Amino acid sequence: MWAGSGSSQKVGRFYLIYASFDMATSKNVYSILEHCLVQGNFYGGGNIGTVDGTATSTLTGTIVRGDAYAGGFSTATPTVDVYTAPPVAYPSFDGHTGLFSAAILPAPTQYTWSNDGSYAAALNDTARLIHTDSVLSHLGKVMQDAKITVNGNSHIYGNIYGGGAMSDVEGNTFVTTDGDAHIDHSVYGGGMEGEVAHHTLVNIIGHTRIDENVYGGGNAGVVGGSTHVQIGGREWQQTQ
Repeated sequence: MWAGSGSSQKVGRFYLIYASFDMATSKNVYSILEHCLVQGNFYGGGNIGTVDGTATSTLTGTIVRGDAYAGGFSTATPTVDVYTAPPVAYPSFDGHTGLFSAAILPAPTQYTWSNDGSYAAALNDTARLIHTDSVLSHLGKVMQDAKITVNGNSHIYGNIYGGGAMSDVEGNTFVTTDGDAHIDHSVYGGGMEGEVAHHTLVNIIGHTRIDENVYGGGNAGVVGGSTHVQIGGREWQQTQ
């Protein structure tokens, strides 16, 4: 974050003094994939952004090279690179292409977003914090239910999770596999280090092939209510 001006009159002024935190909150999310290829992971929820409703996903005849999550994704609180010195080289304008070249920037200092309100300025240089008024407890969270259905001849190379990846689900989670779906690893009713506030339901039907295990709960993710697993019409239930 630094303010300065270029040496050329064509360049003008470049201001890099503002930063904003945007979680891109959405309402209900519906994801329908048919005969698609996902090279990484699939998420029914958002990347840090909150789903203020239900996340519902259906994967039919789809290949996912990684894991498939009904919920969203969140890592640690995001960070911002802060530059306390001017650029080594300013962007320059190319009149032939109409484009600016990239600036050459000095090494930044990394600050973490915070809304604790313990400091008045925008930056806390001692703790390397940058202030935001946004609520940071809902990163990647699904505020109601998360549902994922994998059917047809879908192939999941990793695991299936009813919850999120390090993000929570405030309602229930539902995982259904049907048809000739093939899961290389395991199926979890809960999340991967993400909590489920209420109940989970895993329903395995059809000719689903699961190479490892089926769990009603999560992978290091807490389930606040009951877990239900139903395979071929037979049900297992654990109540908290």
